[in-house]
Amino acid sequence: MNSKLDLFLESFNNATLVTTKGAYGGRWPMPFFTNTEIESITGKDLADFFIRLIGEFKKRGISREELAQKLNYPSRFSRPIYSFPQLKYDKYPLEKLGEITLFVSELMYPFYKDDLYCKGWTNILWNKEQIEKTFQREKLLSTEGLENKSKLLQYNGYLRTITEILYFYWDTLGHEIHGPYNLDSGEILLVREWHNLNPGYFEFPKDFSFDKVTIYEVYKPGTEIKIDVSNRVFIDSRMDECLIGFYFDVSGKILLLEETKSMIQEIKRMCEKGVKEISTMSQKELLEKVVYMQFYSLKPFADFLGVSWKPPEESMKKIEKGITDKNREMAKKLMRLDLNEKTIAQLFDYRLKLPTSFHG
Repeated sequence: MNSKLDLFLESFNNATLVTTKGAYGGRWPMPFFTNTEIESITGKDLADFFIRLIGEFKKRGISREELAQKLNYPSRFSRPIYSFPQLKYDKYPLEKLGEITLFVSELMYPFYKDDLYCKGWTNILWNKEQIEKTFQREKLLSTEGLENKSKLLQYNGYLRTITEILYFYWDTLGHEIHGPYNLDSGEILLVREWHNLNPGYFEFPKDFSFDKVTIYEVYKPGTEIKIDVSNRVFIDSRMDECLIGFYFDVSGKILLLEETKSMIQEIKRMCEKGVKEISTMSQKELLEKVVYMQFYSLKPFADFLGVSWKPPEESMKKIEKGITDKNREMAKKLMRLDLNEKTIAQLFDYRLKLPTSFHG
């Protein structure tokens, strides 16, 4: 029988292979820094901090099960794993990478009801009982006959932009999109939870009237919906043709139609303010934000232990040098690789050596 670690790595490699086909990143409105360029500056500091947190959990006798019961949104837990290629390249101790991988895999495993880590293009987090308890079909706002339907359905684009501004390549820190769930009616439910929308290191979210938005969407029977490892959703038809209805739940309040329209306008204004804020920043200022994003990925663990999640002073000092040619070296090598399943396993599985392309 495969261990949780093996199951995690198998699923991670499979899902990453799909996700990393083609370009991802460098899109408007964000400037282009690659993961490896950033992680070459602070990846070791982040890993060391994670190891200290894991050690504290062990010291206090806190089990993974106990921790999992207190936390939500499993997609965000995997983010430190994305530092592994750079850490392996920098010869970070393999036993420490193994400790991180085992901790993450054991923590994430209980969350998934069906398909671990989107391996089969699903993100099933709820069982039937949870759906019946949480989803309120009678609250659906029908899309039939809605005026300005196309504008109304832009809410996900705005929210996705906001989370990419807040978290850059780590935007799953701000959303958990799960499903698709097959309802007894034959219809299909998709749940989008947009959360942590004011992490505290940007100005533009500080006036938000909410910190979490959950959108319940119901689609026609037979609609094909896929979700990848980065919570990106692929739907086989135009949304305005296959979406039957939806409703917003904002911090526990279900919105009526006019309230929903007002909320979408507020989301749009937030998006515009965010784009304006980042467009005025220097590279150094943007690097500072990205370092904060990295350490924010460990905030749930730090909060659980009652310690600060903020980046250490030594990490911030490294930003002064900016991104050097040496920092870019590994990113260039990575872009030249054929990202097949074997290569991805070499990059992320701490037990395997890096591809020979990375040496010399």
